[in-house]
Amino acid sequence: MDPLLINNFPEDLKGSENVMSSTIFMLMKFGNVDEAEQLFHQTKYKSIYTYGALMKGYNDNKMFEKTLDLFETLPFVADEAIYVMALSSCSHLTNDRARRIGKQLIDNLPEDFKRSENVMNSTIFMLMKFGNVDEAEKLLHQMKHKSIYTYGAMMKGYHDNEMFEKVLDFTCTRLSNDRALQTGKELLRKMNKSYYNDDIVITSAIHMLMKFDLVNDAERLFRQVKARNALAYHAMINGYSQLDDLDKCFQLFDQMKSDRIVPNEVVFLSMIGVCAKIAIRSLSQSIVDQLASDTKSSRNIQTALISMWVINYVKKFASKPNNVAGYGLDLADLQSIKDCVGTFLANEDQRMKITALINNAGIMACPYGKTKDGFELQMGTNHFGHFYFTQILIPRLHSARIVNVASAAHFFWRVPCDATHYNQMCNPNTYHSFSAYLLSKTANILFTRELQRRYCSTDSIRAYSLHPGTVNTELDRHMGMNDIAKQLLRPIRYLIFKSPLEGIQTILYCALSNDAQPGEYHSDCRVTPPYHKYARDDKLAQEWWDFSKKSIDEKLKDIEQR
Repeated sequence: MDPLLINNFPEDLKGSENVMSSTIFMLMKFGNVDEAEQLFHQTKYKSIYTYGALMKGYNDNKMFEKTLDLFETLPFVADEAIYVMALSSCSHLTNDRARRIGKQLIDNLPEDFKRSENVMNSTIFMLMKFGNVDEAEKLLHQMKHKSIYTYGAMMKGYHDNEMFEKVLDFTCTRLSNDRALQTGKELLRKMNKSYYNDDIVITSAIHMLMKFDLVNDAERLFRQVKARNALAYHAMINGYSQLDDLDKCFQLFDQMKSDRIVPNEVVFLSMIGVCAKIAIRSLSQSIVDQLASDTKSSRNIQTALISMWVINYVKKFASKPNNVAGYGLDLADLQSIKDCVGTFLANEDQRMKITALINNAGIMACPYGKTKDGFELQMGTNHFGHFYFTQILIPRLHSARIVNVASAAHFFWRVPCDATHYNQMCNPNTYHSFSAYLLSKTANILFTRELQRRYCSTDSIRAYSLHPGTVNTELDRHMGMNDIAKQLLRPIRYLIFKSPLEGIQTILYCALSNDAQPGEYHSDCRVTPPYHKYARDDKLAQEWWDFSKKSIDEKLKDIEQR
């Protein structure tokens, strides 16, 4: 740029911080560093943006020492952009001065910058450049919000520090593109043969290769492992399952027994998933028969088995069984709910419309207990679980129907459904099994009313609650009858109770019929007003929604901290 042009700037423009900062930025882009510095010194009123323009110019021109010189004379509190540029300069220099300034930057890091993705990623990058891998890992675990760039900074750091085994996990679990594939193959090529006996490295490597559909490479690596264990077998079985090569899953499972390797829980979880896909009852039962008693009692295994048998049963009667898909879910575990929705969103076509969400699962009058997250068990399962499940699915529920299965038993709950009465059920000394059930069913109705109010306009969502009838199922198994009484009453139940097929009619009515009324409670395929005023109170519904969301958010924070 012609110096005369700058000299001929009108006086009012020379006093403009924006004009001077932009001019410095331009000169630095042209590589005219001396002119930019001269203009910087001539500028009477410098702002943090003026300093930022010069610092960025120094960085772009690889003059990192000058960036730090300017940073150390900065007369302002550094903003996020300044912090990132200083961190970047330290990363490129890695000398004693850079390490000293870098340490000062970390020690004096403002609290709001700890929530900045750019600042934290730049800090991780710098620490890795310094070879402070442990500090970078510690910082990673402290970060609540991580992006692909965060993992990229860690991967590059591991690579630069020749820690090839550690980057494998990031490659295979966080990225799925050409760059990741190239990086992963390069890591495998450089990997020392001693790592072939490292369970974590081999498992991650097989998982990565399977994810990229490099089955032959995964099989070759698997064969090269001399001391194969359950983890390596699981990586292969899981990979074959994801690629729908289900026969090979069974072959490998049989090979494990030939090699006298005892399948662990994760192997059985994968095989149960395979059985759910293949939907052959005899094969499914053969896997179940091999479960040890302690493994069978695992909550994860029980959830997977329920899912498998349900999927098998539905596929048996479906006109298009290949269109039936299932995902394991434990409503008494918020993390399980989140994982289920995450898997569903990852596996299913984003353009696929969800016509109806039916929140049907529930428990009744069980002994006092708590969910994994500390909710009272019946409210946690019957209401909080469905509330959270619905909330995180909302972005995919535009124009959908949401059907919440309540119960006419709410008639017996004649006080408000609120925090006070819920907290009574949380105390084992004031807990009453049937009252806790009634409270949770009232919660279903209030949830429906508020769900309709909040989302009917913005998302065209229609919400319905209902009583399915007294259905002949095992729902009342905790009601306290002994085996003899149950046997005596069995014929009577068939006479006076609805069959499951009859019980689902009102559910289908709400999910499909134009006669069903959004926001309302239904019974026997028609609108029926709730039986008491507290289940019709819209103000109470709004307060209960707010309490539910706050309670769940607090539990989710606990999960993040764990």
